[in-house]
Amino acid sequence: MESILSTTKNICYVCGTAGHTELHHIFFGTGRRKISDREGLVVWLCPECHKGTYGVHGKHGNKINYTLKEIAQEAWEENYKKSYPYKNHAEEAAREAFIRMMGKNYL
Repeated sequence: MESILSTTKNICYVCGTAGHTELHHIFFGTGRRKISDREGLVVWLCPECHKGTYGVHGKHGNKINYTLKEIAQEAWEENYKKSYPYKNHAEEAAREAFIRMMGKNYL
């Protein structure tokens, strides 16, 4: 699986720390993990940014979690628009397709 975001194994996508990283599925739960895999909506995170107190899965990680979802949606929509045949409607079509896929708009 390849991410559509600029992320590199052993470099944290959030803080830039080099070293051990863990693969984070930006959209998780209720089948969304498989969608994240299929669509390349994954990033490499250091353990602290992934599961630490302020990490995406941490007690106070809501902000970083939502920010990653916004970034992922923007990137996914940009990719979608590139291949959409009707350029005048590409932005609207991309947003609708994302919402159908994930069930929610994060932007």
